[in-house]
Amino acid sequence: MARGEHRPSCAKTWRERAEREGMSSWQTVQAIHDCCGVSYLKAHRLARGWTASAAIEELARLCARENLPAPKANIDLLNSWENGRSRPLVETIDQLARLYKSNSIRLGFAADYGDEETAPVVPVAREITSPVGSDAAPAALFYRYLRSPAHPVADLLAEVEHVRKWMDRTLAQGTVTEDQMDQLDETVLRLRQDHLVTPPLVMLCQLMYVPGCRTGARHCQAIRGWA
Repeated sequence: MARGEHRPSCAKTWRERAEREGMSSWQTVQAIHDCCGVSYLKAHRLARGWTASAAIEELARLCARENLPAPKANIDLLNSWENGRSRPLVETIDQLARLYKSNSIRLGFAADYGDEETAPVVPVAREITSPVGSDAAPAALFYRYLRSPAHPVADLLAEVEHVRKWMDRTLAQGTVTEDQMDQLDETVLRLRQDHLVTPPLVMLCQLMYVPGCRTGARHCQAIRGWA
């Protein structure tokens, strides 16, 4: 796994979401590419749930089945191509395009200079509903702003800054349990997916009242008080 790439579980989450929401194979590839930080070539493989060795085996079977020349590919070469360290031969690019039912542009080996607009990668993110519960008071500010653009933006930004400083102080002075870290990882993954199709302001508001955000911080404060 190259530096900056997400774990394979991230791509698995996208495959499951694609099946659940009826995303096309190309939409799934785009989502994995954008979210997981991998090349388009690798995103095609991950979108199918293949390991590098499985992809090489599938490529060999395809070439045999379609009477194509034996592919000049192995695991090391595939990893090199996927990480941008080298480039396959033109003949091999054609074979890879056949394997992934795509083309050289969508594999990342050619540029697209067309001026046609493309459709959104994934369905529109869910609508934010009126907040309830222990975090409702500060969250209501963001909800009101989203429902009424005339709401003073200064109030919104002030609350953002307040939450940021408050969380910084709490996390710097407290401790976090393993269960809380697992919950945070799941939340961050969901938000990482949502930000691909969510306007910046809506994403900010959504982030400011992530369920359990303040509750978790208050728990850290309680632990510090018991120590």
